[in-house]
Order: sequence, then C-alpha cells, then structure tokens
Amino acid sequence: MKKLLIASIISMAFLSSCVGECDTSTAEGAANCQCELTDEAEFVDQTDEAKSKELSDKIIKLNIEIGKAIEAGNYTYEEFTKLVGDRNCM
Repeated sequence: MKKLLIASIISMAFLSSCVGECDTSTAEGAANCQCELTDEAEFVDQTDEAKSKELSDKIIKLNIEIGKAIEAGNYTYEEFTKLVGDRNCM
C-alpha cells in the first residue's frame, strides 16, 4: 500500500510538470496534453477544493489554447478529437 501511495504521488508530480509545458500547436501535442490532464484527474481528491480548482483552471487554459490553435488553422477539431478518442482519454 505504501509503495502504491508513493507511486501515485510521483505520477501526479510528473503529470503536473508535463502539463505546464504543453505544446498545443499540433494536434498530437494537444492530444498529449488532454490525456495528461485526464490521467491527472483520476488522482485528484475531489474533496480537496484547492486541487480541484487547480485542475479545473488547467483544463480551461488548455481548452482556450486548443481553441486558438484550431482558429489559427494548425489542425481541425476533428483531428484533435480523433487523436484523443483513439487514445481513450476524452
């Protein structure tokens, strides 16, 4: 049990650090970011309002960045959702 807890904490720290360096300029990068946030959401204690808000803010920021990249013509919404759907992290 102790090893599982330590692994969870390390995973959360790793995922949190990756999200800060998201590259949403490509559909692949945006899909990676989306999947990382989806994974992170599985570990967030929903009763911890501060952590839940932090995750919510990350999701909002990511969605805004993805929207801007789509508007700029970097990729389409369909390309992004296909990648995310193929990875089962939507």
